[in-house]
Amino acid sequence: MRRLPPLLALALLAPTPALANDGAFFGQGSTVFPVKDDAIALDTEVLEIEQGGPTVGYYVAHWKVTVTYTFRNTTKAPVTVQMGFPEWCEATPDTMDQPEGTPCAGWTISDFRVQIDGEPGPKVTVKTAEPGKGPLADLEYGRVHTFPVAFGPEQTRTVRHTYRHATAITSPWCSDLYYILQTGALWKGSLRSLDITVKTHADFDGDPGYNEHWIKGTEGRPKAAVTANPNGGQTLKWRLESVEPKHDLAVSFCEPKKMMARMEAATDVVYMEPGEVGMWDAAQLRVMRNTIYAAYGYAFKSADLKAHFAKKPWYRPREDFDPAWLPAPHLERVALIKSLEKKAKAKAEKAGR
Repeated sequence: MRRLPPLLALALLAPTPALANDGAFFGQGSTVFPVKDDAIALDTEVLEIEQGGPTVGYYVAHWKVTVTYTFRNTTKAPVTVQMGFPEWCEATPDTMDQPEGTPCAGWTISDFRVQIDGEPGPKVTVKTAEPGKGPLADLEYGRVHTFPVAFGPEQTRTVRHTYRHATAITSPWCSDLYYILQTGALWKGSLRSLDITVKTHADFDGDPGYNEHWIKGTEGRPKAAVTANPNGGQTLKWRLESVEPKHDLAVSFCEPKKMMARMEAATDVVYMEPGEVGMWDAAQLRVMRNTIYAAYGYAFKSADLKAHFAKKPWYRPREDFDPAWLPAPHLERVALIKSLEKKAKAKAEKAGR
């Protein structure tokens, strides 16, 4: 089984402005490693992870992540901290066919953005990670997104990251979510609170539809509070207080329910012979065309289509539906059916004269 890509936030710390880079970067500054900080406290962390992409396939396409921290300078002197965000090189569905030895094409983070106190943050610089250096050296990440944060005396600041994280297939039917929490213990003292929310849009098979486990053991780890989402999927929530994380969270999601039925509904239309498609009337063609959209979770506004697909046990409307989810063959079939609909309507109107 392939080692799955973690979602995490790692602090690369330095206690004084003058030593910020020297404390955070190894060698000439081209490589970095984490160090323990005794000046800045991480008071709160709010982590929100949402399943992205369609559910017609058998794995999670990607995760959308937002994490908000409140940091506090515990000293009466100004402090500049070089913060960092590690990234792994992992094989993803888009890079699995790359020849061995190819430079990493599977970096997992995209659209990484930083806000400081609600304003756009400083420029993010990507550095190579120095293996085997500093606390948590065994994490073995490949590179780090770094950016400086300046604190005034006893100042509290809010740091917010948003990014998209690719997923790796850990088995033919499963996607795993792995989030490193131990890095929160690198700051001074304990976190007052750690809130984690994971939202899915697919109803995964199994009871429950996921398998949660805490890396390095499950003893004493909280169980998720789970609620069902109105249009399918679940929301998992954890809350920890006064904690210095010693465990990391992992959640496995396997085979969305009715996945095969959704795939078959779409492919039955997409791979139907063009001559056969042309035999249907305009009303039937309209349903066929929208079956492709329904498989990807389009939320219909037309009462008749809404009622028609509500009867399909595989249909799950998605509030975050994106037409970009449809692959090229599906879009081509939609275009063909549209043109046939237009001809069928014109033919019916002519016959009705």
